[in-house]
Amino acid sequence: MEFDTKAVRELIEVWKRNSDLQAPMSDELKIIMMAGRRKLLDTHLDVAAVLKQVLAQMTPVDNAEELELTKAAVSEFYTWAQNGLIEIERLARFE
Repeated sequence: MEFDTKAVRELIEVWKRNSDLQAPMSDELKIIMMAGRRKLLDTHLDVAAVLKQVLAQMTPVDNAEELELTKAAVSEFYTWAQNGLIEIERLARFE
Protein backbone atom coordinates (compact mmCIF):
# COMPACT_ATOMS: atom_id res chain seq x y z
CA MET A 1 0.00 0.00 0.00
CA GLU A 2 1.30 3.46 -0.84
CA PHE A 3 0.98 6.22 1.71
CA ASP A 4 1.82 9.79 0.76
CA THR A 5 3.71 10.98 3.83
CA LYS A 6 4.49 14.36 2.29
CA ALA A 7 0.79 15.03 1.71
CA VAL A 8 0.06 14.23 5.36
CA ARG A 9 2.69 16.75 6.50
CA GLU A 10 1.30 19.38 4.12
CA LEU A 11 -2.26 18.80 5.37
CA ILE A 12 -1.12 19.18 8.96
CA GLU A 13 0.42 22.56 8.15
CA VAL A 14 -2.77 23.69 6.39
CA TRP A 15 -4.92 22.57 9.33
CA LYS A 16 -2.68 24.38 11.80
CA ARG A 17 -2.54 27.58 9.72
CA ASN A 18 -6.31 27.63 9.34
CA SER A 19 -6.95 26.83 12.99
CA ASP A 20 -4.54 29.58 14.08
CA LEU A 21 -6.26 32.04 11.69
CA GLN A 22 -3.02 32.48 9.72
CA ALA A 23 -4.59 31.65 6.36
CA PRO A 24 -6.41 34.35 4.42
CA MET A 25 -10.10 34.33 5.37
CA SER A 26 -12.97 36.73 5.87
CA ASP A 27 -13.65 38.28 9.26
CA GLU A 28 -16.91 36.33 9.41
CA LEU A 29 -15.07 33.05 8.94
CA LYS A 30 -12.51 34.04 11.59
CA ILE A 31 -15.34 34.52 14.08
CA ILE A 32 -16.76 31.11 13.21
CA MET A 33 -13.32 29.52 13.53
CA MET A 34 -12.71 31.16 16.92
CA ALA A 35 -16.12 30.07 18.22
CA GLY A 36 -15.46 26.49 17.10
CA ARG A 37 -11.79 26.30 18.11
CA ARG A 38 -12.33 23.75 20.89
CA LYS A 39 -14.17 21.39 18.52
CA LEU A 40 -11.53 21.90 15.82
CA LEU A 41 -8.74 21.08 18.24
CA ASP A 42 -10.64 18.05 19.57
CA THR A 43 -10.99 16.81 15.99
CA HIS A 44 -7.32 17.50 15.24
CA LEU A 45 -6.36 15.56 18.37
CA ASP A 46 -8.48 12.59 17.27
CA VAL A 47 -7.03 12.67 13.75
CA ALA A 48 -3.48 12.89 15.09
CA ALA A 49 -4.10 9.94 17.43
CA VAL A 50 -5.35 7.79 14.54
CA LEU A 51 -2.46 8.86 12.31
CA LYS A 52 0.01 7.95 15.07
CA GLN A 53 -1.51 4.47 15.27
CA VAL A 54 -1.47 4.00 11.49
CA LEU A 55 2.10 5.25 11.11
CA ALA A 56 3.30 3.03 13.96
CA GLN A 57 2.24 -0.02 11.93
CA MET A 58 4.03 1.06 8.75
CA THR A 59 7.34 -0.16 7.47
CA PRO A 60 9.07 1.96 4.85
CA VAL A 61 9.85 0.32 1.53
CA ASP A 62 12.36 2.82 0.23
CA ASN A 63 12.57 6.05 2.24
CA ALA A 64 12.67 5.54 6.00
CA GLU A 65 13.50 9.22 6.56
CA GLU A 66 10.18 10.36 5.04
CA LEU A 67 8.25 8.09 7.37
CA GLU A 68 10.20 9.31 10.40
CA LEU A 69 9.63 12.95 9.39
CA THR A 70 5.92 12.26 9.14
CA LYS A 71 5.80 10.48 12.50
CA ALA A 72 7.53 13.47 14.08
CA ALA A 73 5.15 15.91 12.36
CA VAL A 74 2.11 13.95 13.57
CA SER A 75 3.47 13.81 17.13
CA GLU A 76 4.09 17.56 17.06
CA PHE A 77 0.57 18.11 15.67
CA TYR A 78 -0.88 16.02 18.49
CA THR A 79 1.04 18.07 21.07
CA TRP A 80 0.03 21.33 19.37
CA ALA A 81 -3.68 20.35 19.55
CA GLN A 82 -3.32 19.24 23.19
CA ASN A 83 -1.64 22.51 24.13
CA GLY A 84 -4.36 24.47 22.36
CA LEU A 85 -7.03 22.68 24.37
CA ILE A 86 -5.10 23.28 27.58
CA GLU A 87 -4.90 26.98 26.72
CA ILE A 88 -8.66 27.14 26.11
CA GLU A 89 -9.27 25.54 29.51
CA ARG A 90 -6.84 27.98 31.15
CA LEU A 91 -8.58 30.97 29.53
CA ALA A 92 -11.98 29.60 30.56
CA ARG A 93 -10.78 29.67 34.20
CA PHE A 94 -9.43 33.24 33.76
CA GLU A 95 -5.89 32.29 34.80
